Amino acid sequence: MWRKVGVLALLAMALAFVHAQEQDEFDVVETQERAAPTPVHALPPRDFATLAKQFIPFQNPDYFAIEAASWSFGILFLVLYFVGKAQNRRIADKWLEEAEPVLRTQFSYTGSSVQNGMGLIEESRSNFKYFCTGRRFLTRFVADLELKSHHDLISRIYRIIVPTSDYLTIDVGLHGEDVDPFILGISKKLGFTALTKLFPELLEHAKQVPVKEVPESMWVATDCTEIPKTALTHSLQASINELEDFLEYIVITDMNRQLIVGMPKTQKHVLRIRFKLSVGSKKLDVPKALQLVFALVDGAGATIKLSPNAKHSATKRRLKIKQAAEALASAKEDEIARRQAELNEKKHKEYSSLSYEEQQKIDAKNEKRATRKRFNRKASRDGARRK
Repeated sequence: MWRKVGVLALLAMALAFVHAQEQDEFDVVETQERAAPTPVHALPPRDFATLAKQFIPFQNPDYFAIEAASWSFGILFLVLYFVGKAQNRRIADKWLEEAEPVLRTQFSYTGSSVQNGMGLIEESRSNFKYFCTGRRFLTRFVADLELKSHHDLISRIYRIIVPTSDYLTIDVGLHGEDVDPFILGISKKLGFTALTKLFPELLEHAKQVPVKEVPESMWVATDCTEIPKTALTHSLQASINELEDFLEYIVITDMNRQLIVGMPKTQKHVLRIRFKLSVGSKKLDVPKALQLVFALVDGAGATIKLSPNAKHSATKRRLKIKQAAEALASAKEDEIARRQAELNEKKHKEYSSLSYEEQQKIDAKNEKRATRKRFNRKASRDGARRK
């Protein structure tokens, strides 16, 4: 009996020993698994002072020149930004100070609808606009100041190589019922090619004509030889000669195609004049420049008139041009419709050649796409109603 008790005791001790060994092994595995996420290359903790010290410049003598150049460029860029911004604003305010007294005598409404001091709208750091309305023969007067980017260091460096100027561009929308159908362009010879890109009708429908009444540095282009003699009165010739150094071009057209800020897309009758604000040390006489603009507006509406035969011919030419444009647009629409029909026919043939299961998949996909479009359309309508 005692022998059996001893054997049982030995077996119990052996089982306890084995259990203890297994528990130790699992503890080691769990410890390893818990320790696994710890990064091997963990950064030592650093205080704020240590981190801030790394950003202090000029600590390494090997990089002194590079750091000094970088800091100098950054400081110069910031200084020029604020100085140039203020410089452009001074130029714009100076122009407005000279122009607004004249504009107030000519228009019933001057300035803009925004609350901006004297009514000058700052489109960008180098672009300013001024709007006027309420005068005979015109719908809208837009003065556009395009100044040099004095606030941009890169632009300043570029202008050392390619000099530019500050410009004043004036756009006037003319009443179509007051103006006869004609095209007139007066431009500096060197700038005529660039002007034809803005007003392609000067190249497509007008031609250069010799005119002695303008300075030798300028060309005249028109679609009617009567216009230069009628338009260039003695007072107008005197103004052009006086402003020759500053005047870039004059364009009066009833076939305008470009969009002008502040005017409707349908504005076809347009007068545009462009001046340099300064040439060397000389500054543009703003009141005289504006008087030239008003003289051209009054001339276009009242005195620059075609003879009955010339007006009939001009109207006939424009009708042909309109018909040709409509025919071209119709041909383009027909070509698009033809290509769309060919594409639909091709898709129909491809669809017919598919198996029934593939057709079912395509039908389901098309139905899903149509449902999504209907849902998006409904959501957009609901959103518009809430607004």
